[in-house]
Amino acid sequence: MKKWSFLALGRSYEITDYGPSFGIEVTRDGYTVWTGYRDGARLVTDTSTLPTRELVALREELVQRASSRSATGARRAQRAVE
Repeated sequence: MKKWSFLALGRSYEITDYGPSFGIEVTRDGYTVWTGYRDGARLVTDTSTLPTRELVALREELVQRASSRSATGARRAQRAVE
C-alpha cells in the first residue's frame, strides 16, 4: 500500500494505492471522491464525484507516479544484476 498527497486546481487530495488487486482510492476532506484501478497505462474509474478537470489532473498524477515507480523498480533490478 502506498499513500501520498497532491495538490491540483487549488485542492488537496489524499491517494491510497492498495496495489493491483485492490485498486486506488482518492479522498478530499475525508470523503472518497474517486475509486478505480490502473490497467497498464489506462486508468479505469469505478466511482467518481469529480468534475472532468479534476479527473484529468488526477489521471496525470497517477500516471506520473506509476511511471516514476516503474523507473525506480527498473533501476533497482539493474543494480541487483550488476
